[in-house]
Amino acid sequence: MDFIDACKVVLRRWYVVVPLALLTMVGTYLAYSSASANYSAKGALVITPPVAVVGPDGATGLCVTNTWCTGGDVLNLANITGRRMDDPSLQDNLLNPHPGASYTVLLNSDNRSAIMELTATSRTAEDALATLRDVKAQVEHELEAIQLKSGAKVQDQVTASTVTMATKAVPQSGGKLRAAAAAFGLGVAITLGGAFLAESIAASRRANASLLDRIALPDQPSGSAGAPNTKPSANADADTDAPAENRDRPKPVPAGPLRSGRIGS
Repeated sequence: MDFIDACKVVLRRWYVVVPLALLTMVGTYLAYSSASANYSAKGALVITPPVAVVGPDGATGLCVTNTWCTGGDVLNLANITGRRMDDPSLQDNLLNPHPGASYTVLLNSDNRSAIMELTATSRTAEDALATLRDVKAQVEHELEAIQLKSGAKVQDQVTASTVTMATKAVPQSGGKLRAAAAAFGLGVAITLGGAFLAESIAASRRANASLLDRIALPDQPSGSAGAPNTKPSANADADTDAPAENRDRPKPVPAGPLRSGRIGS
């Protein structure tokens, strides 16, 4: 069956397609309106080394006790901190007060500046903002813990400064659109399936009716040897029309042909 035949089936079974199409539109609307929309809040942190301190003798004391202060090491420190934030156990502890929430911590796409992009997602706008604040605090804590482990003093530590921090969560329509698309696809499949099912049932009924007609009225050729002769004979009609006393009399035997010759010879 090609596309033209399929369109013909849909047009023939419009009484099935139209109600199912209406139900599909209603179901799509209900799926879109009832699906819960998530909210997201974003922020950005920049990882900066400490300010150089000039001593009385004019010497610059910069990161004397911290090995993460040089340019490349600051970027590496930001990368390590982001990977620590992806730890499953740390995520469970951080998101435990925020059921259904999630977050991501990524370095800037150019991979040359130590800028960390934070994104928190939750079912409500308030919880998305609260999750973002907790993620920011956790990044600062992990950043400090890594440097303290290497023996860096507080004045020599690399810190995270806020670049941007959302004050209002933005609704995400992706979940609602996915729910509506799923409902619409299911409705279209049911509509087309109903049309082809109705066509199949109708074709099956036509085939059964044709078979019953052939069984009830078999075709017999006229004048065949096996067909009974139901035409009444002329003698039967004559006997039926004759009076009753004449029907009981014996029928006269026709005389044979006369022969020439002498009697007694």
